[in-house]
Amino acid sequence: MDSQRDVCVLGNSLATVLFPHSSAVGEEVNFDGIKYSVVGVLESKGGMSGGRQDNFAIIPSPPG
Repeated sequence: MDSQRDVCVLGNSLATVLFPHSSAVGEEVNFDGIKYSVVGVLESKGGMSGGRQDNFAIIPSPPG
């Protein structure tokens, strides 16, 4: 737990919306009052059945 970091990986669409003029990697985002460091952005999957598959964030849960 001491080495746990608040990190996330963004879907491509969300990364583009939040950081339209630069890479999201290395930036910080705030979800529910917690700051997360963006450590990656997933490749675009595109739309499927009228929805977007790229508008999400992956946040690992703490062990235990």
